[in-house]
Amino acid sequence: MDTLEFIAAMTAALAWPLVVLVAVAMLRPQLRGLRLGRAKRAKVTATGVDLEFFDEQVGVASSALGPLPPANQGEGTSPVAEAVVDDLIKTSPGSAIVGEFARMETEVRELARMWGMKDAASATFSNVNDWLHRQAVLGTNTYEAITSLMQAREEALQDLSGVDRARARRYVKLAREVQSRTKIAAAQAPNTPSR
Repeated sequence: MDTLEFIAAMTAALAWPLVVLVAVAMLRPQLRGLRLGRAKRAKVTATGVDLEFFDEQVGVASSALGPLPPANQGEGTSPVAEAVVDDLIKTSPGSAIVGEFARMETEVRELARMWGMKDAASATFSNVNDWLHRQAVLGTNTYEAITSLMQAREEALQDLSGVDRARARRYVKLAREVQSRTKIAAAQAPNTPSR
């Protein structure tokens, strides 16, 4: 193989990767708008590419929860606490998701303990969620909402600065809905200590 044949062979072999690189470079702004890094699932079909994002799951879980049953008077988030979370959403949306998740996780673990889960404090949060679902303490919609929140928390932890405010507000709202349902289920718990 002489030099000219080698150059011809290399050109043929590198032509399509070079075309792909040029196309990606030219379409870079449009590709950023696709949010490929936040995709949960991608499926290539004959007609195109189907992407499923975490945001879509949270929207479905939030709408599936439906209206909350009336909570006891005097319960809920105080205006001061809401203002603190709103300020945190403005400065660090990812931190707001992580913080609200921590509050929700504490309440869900306590609920599992009240309903008789012996290792609620040391089990993984996914196992606690699964146990509550199997015991029919929290409904399927709440189970799916918690699962979506776990994914949102993991995503936020990977890139705290990459979460926008609108997404953080949706996740915080969903976490508060789960907390409200948790409080209602806790009031019905068979192992509720008398006060």
